[in-house]
Amino acid sequence: MAYPAAVRHRWILAWTSVAAVLVLGYFTASVITHPGSRIRAALASADRVVIVEHLRDETLEPRVVTLAKSRFTELGDALDTPWDSGLSIWHCLCHGDAHLEFRAGERLLLVVGIQHLKAIRLADGLGDASLTAAAAVKLRALFTENGFACATRKPGDPIP
Repeated sequence: MAYPAAVRHRWILAWTSVAAVLVLGYFTASVITHPGSRIRAALASADRVVIVEHLRDETLEPRVVTLAKSRFTELGDALDTPWDSGLSIWHCLCHGDAHLEFRAGERLLLVVGIQHLKAIRLADGLGDASLTAAAAVKLRALFTENGFACATRKPGDPIP
């Protein structure tokens, strides 16, 4: 049984509206939850940031470093992402090199994964947000200064 043209047009309009709302909602959520704004909010509330290196070999002890509040400006600069990175995302399948835990007292405010020292991943994010070139250099320097093995690895080197 064929539906009259008026009914078909209403269905097309209804489904087009639903699709538009879903697409608009996705882009709005990406902008509202842009990694940079969430990281700045966490840095404003945190009293420390704990960096934990990820290792595949469970017999090795992961490196853990706590950054004091005096280093937060430097860390914020090292996690800078362009505004469009919340929309132009990429995603690798590994667990990343390390993660940052933003803490206030015993409360965990935010977890940010570090992917290949060139992108960040929020625990509840839609994908990885690429760092700016300058931020990637600053992040590598911060990790090198604190003795993280991931800072000296070349692309393609195995993760211990």
